[in-house]
Amino acid sequence: MALLQLLGAAAYTGTYTNQEWNHAYEINSVGGLLGASLSSLRGFGKFLLVLFALSTIGNNILNIYSLSLSAQVIGPIFKRIPRFLYTVVGTIIYILLAIVAANKFNDSLISLLSLTSYWSVVFVVIVVEEHLLFRWYSFKNYNFDIWNNRKSLSVGIAAILSGLVGAVGIALGMTQTWFTGPIAKAIAGDSGEQGADVGLELGFVFTAVSFPLFRSIELYYIRK
Repeated sequence: MALLQLLGAAAYTGTYTNQEWNHAYEINSVGGLLGASLSSLRGFGKFLLVLFALSTIGNNILNIYSLSLSAQVIGPIFKRIPRFLYTVVGTIIYILLAIVAANKFNDSLISLLSLTSYWSVVFVVIVVEEHLLFRWYSFKNYNFDIWNNRKSLSVGIAAILSGLVGAVGIALGMTQTWFTGPIAKAIAGDSGEQGADVGLELGFVFTAVSFPLFRSIELYYIRK
C-alpha cells in the first residue's frame, strides 16, 4: 500500500514538470494521468492499465459480498431473496454511479469520502454512548442470546431520531462541491471562500447531545 501511495504521489508530482501529464490529468483526472505516465511503455503500459481497471473490480468484491450479508439481516423477508441477486443489483448500481461520476472523479471521490465520514461519526457516537451510558462499560449488560429476537431487541427509535438530529448538524456545517451549509457560509463570511467544513464536528455534537435524551425516553416508555 505504501509503495502504491508513493507511486501515486510521484505521478502527480510529474504534472508540475510534464505538460503532457498535466493535460491528461486535467482532461481525464487520475485515469488520464495514469495512462499518460504509462504511455512510454506502449503495449505493456496498456496491459498494466487493464490490470489496474480489473483491480478496482477485485477490490469491490468484498464490499458487494458484505452488501448481500447486510441486506439479509435487515429483516426476515430479505432472507428470502437469494444472495447473488443482491450482488448483481449492487454491481449494476455501482457501475452506473461510476459512469456518472467518471467525468468529475476527484470531486465525486471527495464527496463520497466526506459523506462516509459524516455517517461514521454519527454511528460511532451512538454505539459508544450506548455502551458507556446505558450498558455501564460492561459487556455483561448485553444479552447476546436475543440477537435474533425482534420482540426482545431495542426498537431503535432513539438511534434513528438522534441520527436524524446528527444529520441536521452535518447539513448545517458541511462544505461540499454541491452544497454548503449556513454555518460553513457564516465562517467564510465575506471572504468569498467556500467556508470551513465543520459538518463532522457538528454531527458529533448534535448526536452526542440528542442520543442520551432520546434513549432515556425510549427506555422509560418502551423499556428495552
